[in-house]
Amino acid sequence: MSAAPEMLSQAIRRPLYLVPKDRVQVRRDGDFLVAQQRGQPARHYVVSHLDRVICTALVDWEGEAMALCLRHGVTVSWLDGHNQLLGHCMPAVIATHPLHECLERFVESRNAEQSWDNWFRHRRMHVLSEYAARRLAAGDDIPEAEWRDLKRQYVYWRQVPRQLHPDLLGPFQAMLVARLAREHVRPTYPCRSGQVLDLLDDLTVLVWGEINLESRGLGVVIADRRIQWQFVESWQREHSALLTDHLAAMKFFVARTLQTCP
Repeated sequence: MSAAPEMLSQAIRRPLYLVPKDRVQVRRDGDFLVAQQRGQPARHYVVSHLDRVICTALVDWEGEAMALCLRHGVTVSWLDGHNQLLGHCMPAVIATHPLHECLERFVESRNAEQSWDNWFRHRRMHVLSEYAARRLAAGDDIPEAEWRDLKRQYVYWRQVPRQLHPDLLGPFQAMLVARLAREHVRPTYPCRSGQVLDLLDDLTVLVWGEINLESRGLGVVIADRRIQWQFVESWQREHSALLTDHLAAMKFFVARTLQTCP
């Protein structure tokens, strides 16, 4: 059990990873989370210092401990045996928060799903073009065949150009869940057509795709997941405004669409 460095910023709040090999009990003690394995000393974590908690099914939560996290805006995400995101618990979304209200209005608009898909496709193209420009500036132009493949798979097929170990995806998505909670929005929004706009999934493809682009060759050269995860954390710290920029662009797109919707 350990508290890992923050991935997106240098903020005080940090993620807490509870991924033990044996069962762990988590209870509340005042403003602390107390995690304890049988026969081991308890570990105390100040909830107000946590950004999110990432755990597995081997962690048994006391109800008051979970409620304490929610009161402090701390999300809890569960990983399966392959470190994929099983689900999450996040604070209730404030019904009157402007972005949440805009998204609820947006999903009621005509062709919401098509507009949403088109915008995220445009944003993935933006990411790929910026990546190509950085490679060109470094004297490493993308061959035409590689460019066509990346454009087809990442932009149009929504397939992440996988370079990093897939076990890193779950912890990465837990970070996105925490950020969406701070934005006071839900990970998914049902449309009137019955389809669902999956904000978490679309942001995952967008940002995880960019990180994998930038890690080109790392997964082949260095198979150690810990080193790969250090790369992810370092890259996120150095590009702390990345997700903020994507969300700001999304907010502008939603607001503009609502202005033109009948």
